Amino acid sequence: MKRIIALTLSLVFVFLFAGCGGELAEYRPITDVNDFDGRRIGCIVGWESDYLLTGRTDLTLRRYDSTADMLMALAYKQLDGIAVDEETSRLVFASMEGISMVEEPIAYIGYTLMASDHGKKYMDEFDEWLVEFMKTDEYKEYDERNHSFDGENFIKLDIEEASNPTEELNVGFIDIYYPCAFEDSTGYITGFDIDIVRYFARDMGYKLNFYLSSEAGVGEMIYNNKIDFYAGGTTEVYRDEYTSVDGIYMSQAFRKSYIRVIEVSDWDNLRMTGIIDD
Repeated sequence: MKRIIALTLSLVFVFLFAGCGGELAEYRPITDVNDFDGRRIGCIVGWESDYLLTGRTDLTLRRYDSTADMLMALAYKQLDGIAVDEETSRLVFASMEGISMVEEPIAYIGYTLMASDHGKKYMDEFDEWLVEFMKTDEYKEYDERNHSFDGENFIKLDIEEASNPTEELNVGFIDIYYPCAFEDSTGYITGFDIDIVRYFARDMGYKLNFYLSSEAGVGEMIYNNKIDFYAGGTTEVYRDEYTSVDGIYMSQAFRKSYIRVIEVSDWDNLRMTGIIDD
């Protein structure tokens, strides 16, 4: 899961004065994500890239508490690249210049829903429904919208509700996982992961109730049956870890993403063009 961490003014100063200080290590462009040849790769502690790259012997993995710290290290040539999920990479590209994406992704990741024993029946229903929904034009449009997201302009869909709901469905989310799940300026709960839940509820005849949680409070909401399932930023990368805990279930993946590597391609023009939340 991902946290929102605003880039601070200190990061802006890093880009203004990146040439100051002592002698820096030689920067080496990345050409093969399967063999980093000892390169220094940055990641955020606990994110998918950390999970996937831990244990690899072909790189030096450096972990950071925030994206701001990681980008500072990249700007100062303390890293050869940073590894982030595709959505975060788009947010970075929307707010920075002088960087490029390594063409080959590190790995595929799939986004899922998560529930306890209480919500397992909804995970089973969702999986069956998803098989058919993925054959529809609506899903194709949903998938295209996901992969065409530019990092800045999330297009909100007005997905109709079930006409005659037969049951209420309580869904937990954390309002920091843009563009997976968030509350917009009008108070509408939206995001790529929320949209798929809205399609599911519409087709299955459920009335949706959304419950906002803190990151620390998700487990409590799930285990105390305050919600039927959680939506927002959960990926298959953690399936073995989560499902090894008694009573935790994950749905099948409903959208695809990748772990990508970003590197600096133009030091002379490396600069911020905006402040981002990641």
